[in-house]
Amino acid sequence: MLRERPPTFFLGLSLIDQEIQMNRPMFRLFPLFSLVSVAALSAACSPGLKTPEDGGTGGAGAGAAPGAGGSGFEIPTGAGGGGIGVLPPIPDSGAFPAAAINEEGLDISAFEADPDTVGTGACIFEPHLSDGNGPGAVFPQNWLRPRFRWTGSGNETVWEIKLTAEGQTNPLRAYTTDTTWIMPPELWTTIAAGVQDLDITVTIRGTSPGGGGFTGMQGTFRITGALAGGSMVFWGTSSSEVLPGTSSLYGFTMGDEAVVDTLAAEQVTGIDRVYSARGTDLRGELEGDDGNGDYIPGFDIGGARGIGCHSATPDGFAMIFTDDYPWNIGIASVAEGTAGAPPTYVTSQAQQFLKMPFLGTGMMLPAAYAAGDRTLITTRGRREDTSSDYVYINYGYGDPMTFEPDVHDLVWIDLETTVSVSDTLPPATGDASGSPPYPVYYTGEERIAEAADRGAEILAAEGSAWGVLISETMSISNPSPAKLSNRLAYTVSESSMDGHPDWHNNTADIKIADLASLRTTATGTPLAGASDPGFLEYYPAFSPDDQLVAFNRAAAPTNTSRCSQNKQINRIADPEGSPALCDNYAMDLGANPDGPYYNRNGEIFIVPAAGGTPHRLRGNDPVMCGGEVSPGVLNSWPKWSSTMREHNGKQYYFVIFSSARAYPDQFELTPTDFTPPIETKSSQLYMSTIEVDPATGAMTSYGAIYLWNQNYLSTGDGGYTQLPTANLTPAWEDFSIPQVPPVIIVK
Repeated sequence: MLRERPPTFFLGLSLIDQEIQMNRPMFRLFPLFSLVSVAALSAACSPGLKTPEDGGTGGAGAGAAPGAGGSGFEIPTGAGGGGIGVLPPIPDSGAFPAAAINEEGLDISAFEADPDTVGTGACIFEPHLSDGNGPGAVFPQNWLRPRFRWTGSGNETVWEIKLTAEGQTNPLRAYTTDTTWIMPPELWTTIAAGVQDLDITVTIRGTSPGGGGFTGMQGTFRITGALAGGSMVFWGTSSSEVLPGTSSLYGFTMGDEAVVDTLAAEQVTGIDRVYSARGTDLRGELEGDDGNGDYIPGFDIGGARGIGCHSATPDGFAMIFTDDYPWNIGIASVAEGTAGAPPTYVTSQAQQFLKMPFLGTGMMLPAAYAAGDRTLITTRGRREDTSSDYVYINYGYGDPMTFEPDVHDLVWIDLETTVSVSDTLPPATGDASGSPPYPVYYTGEERIAEAADRGAEILAAEGSAWGVLISETMSISNPSPAKLSNRLAYTVSESSMDGHPDWHNNTADIKIADLASLRTTATGTPLAGASDPGFLEYYPAFSPDDQLVAFNRAAAPTNTSRCSQNKQINRIADPEGSPALCDNYAMDLGANPDGPYYNRNGEIFIVPAAGGTPHRLRGNDPVMCGGEVSPGVLNSWPKWSSTMREHNGKQYYFVIFSSARAYPDQFELTPTDFTPPIETKSSQLYMSTIEVDPATGAMTSYGAIYLWNQNYLSTGDGGYTQLPTANLTPAWEDFSIPQVPPVIIVK
C-alpha cells in the first residue's frame, strides 16, 4: 500500500487539481502545466514519501469530454473509471483576447479590411486539423501548449493565425512573419480551461507583396477536460550503429516543454562481465574485422553498450531494457539520484541469468508485483539441440557447430534468486601487450571449458531460477503485460534473434495468455481481430483498464523469399567453404517489401482484448495537404497512457506511437552491414486521443498531435539544446523520472 501523503498545496491549481496531484503515486509531484513564464509557474512540492520498496502501482483516474460518435467497433461495457482526472470546463466567453497579438508591429491592414476570406495554397501541419480523412486532434487540457506550423508559397510577408469557437466574444488573432507560432502559455491555460468540448476553427492565411489575395487554409481541433496522466520515456538515437553517445532514454511529463536525460548506457551499474555470444570472452574483449570481433572503443569491456526497447517496472522507479548483442537484459533505476543502479530486489545471482545470451524484450506484470515475487518475463533463444549443454555459440571446436538461435520461447526469471552461476574467466594470454582488446582468433581451451561449465549451470537452474512459460512451434517476441490481471499479449512469427520478429518474416500474429501463475506453463490463444493470416500483426500493448489492445498491422509481404540480411542462406557447417550470404538488395521485394519490424506500411489498430473488429487509428494519417499517406509512413510502437478517463458517459484513452512522416530536420539513419533494405528515415513521437461510448461500443479516434518538446533537451536554468534524434519505442507509465526544469521560452 502507498503511504499517506501529508497535505500538499499547489499555487494556481484548483481543488480538483490538488486532489489529482496528491493521489498520484509518484516519487515526485509533477505540475499539471509547465508554464513558460516564470511569473506564472506553479510551486510544486516533492514529498519523497514513496520508496522503491513500497511497490505501489499507478492510481485510477476518470474523466472525459463528449465527442463525435463512431461505428462498427464494440467493446465490453462496464469498464471502470474513477473519480479524478477531469478538470471541469470554466465557461469563459472572453477566453480569446479582444486585442490582436502583434508584438512585431506588423502591417495587418489587409487582414482587417477583409476578415473573412480564407484563401488556398497553405498547408497546416500542426495542429492536425479536420480534413477529408477525419476529425482533427483533441488536446487533453494538461497537454503541451499547441504549436502552429504551416507552409505557404514562400512569398508571404505576414501571416494571420485566427481561432474562433462557439460562445467566444472575440476571435483570437495573432500575426507573425514566421511559419511557426506557439500559443503563449498563459493564454493556453485560459483557453484550455474555458473552451472545452467545442470545435475550435483555425484559419491561417498570409499576404504577399503586391496583394493578389490570401494564401490560406482552415480546419478544426478540440480540447477535452480529460487529463492525460503519467510520464513518457522514449529511446532517442542518431545512428543505427552502436557507438558511444548515439542513443539514450529521454523523458518528460505532461506539459513539459523539453525533455531530460533519463538513462544512458554509461550510467548503468548493474551490468558487467557480459559474455560474447561464444561465452569464451567478455563482450568487447576481442577485436577484428571478420565478424567475430566485437570491440567498440569507448565502451567498458563486458559493460552495458546500449539501451533499446524498454518497459517500466510496476513501481515506475526502474526500466527494463534490452542491451546490445548478444541481447542481454538490464534493469536500472530512472529515479533522480539513483539513475543507473539496479533495484534492491535484483540479486547479484539474478544478474547472471539476465546475462544469458539471446534474450528478448522484458516486462513485469503489475498485478503480480510484490515483495517475494519479483518475476521478469522475457523471451529466450531456444537451443537447436535440446539434448546438448550448449547455451553459447561455438564454431565446431571438437563439437558440432551451433548457430544463433532464431526461435524464442517465453520464459520467466526470478529476480530474487539465490541460485549461483560461476562467473570466472581464465586470464587471456594471446596478446603481447597483455591488455585488451585481444586478437580476434584467441579463445583458449580453458575458456572454452569455462563457457561449457557456465552453460551447464544455467541449464541446471531451469525450474528454480528461470523456466519456460510458453513454447510455440514458431518464435515468440515482444510480450506485453496487462495492467490489472495476469494476462499478457505476445507476437508469434517465424523467427527472432533479438527479441523482435525478424525483418524477413512473412507471418506475424498476436496471442493472449492467461497465466495461472508467473512460473507455471501456459498456452496462448489467437486474438481475434489481431491474428488475421492476411496481415502482419505485431507489437501488442494493453490499455490501462485491460479492455483494449493496440497493435501494429501491415499487409503480408509480397516476396516471401526474403532472408536475414548478410546471414547464411543455408545453415551448412562447412569450415572450409564460404556459405552464400543473404542479399535482399538484389531482390525485387514488391509493393509490400517489409516484414514485421519497422515496416514502412505499418499502421496502428485497436481491438477489444476479448477479440473483435479492429479499429484503425485516425492518428495514422499525416495531414492530407502534405502529400504523404498511410500506409507508407512507418507508424509503429503504440503505447497507452497510464490511465483511462471516464466522464459524461464516455471513456477517453491516449495512445503514443512513432512515425516517420515528414517533420522539420528529418534525417536518414546510418545503416549497418546487417541493415535490411527497409526505410531508414528518422521517426518522431505522436499522440492520438481515443473516445469510446461504452453504451454502444462506438469508438472514435482523432488526428495525431506532434510532440514538439521531443526536439529540445533541457540543460537546466531555463536553457535547452536541440535534440536531433530518431525517437522510438515510447513507454507511457507513472515513471519517477527527474523533473524537467522549466524552460523559459522555446521558439
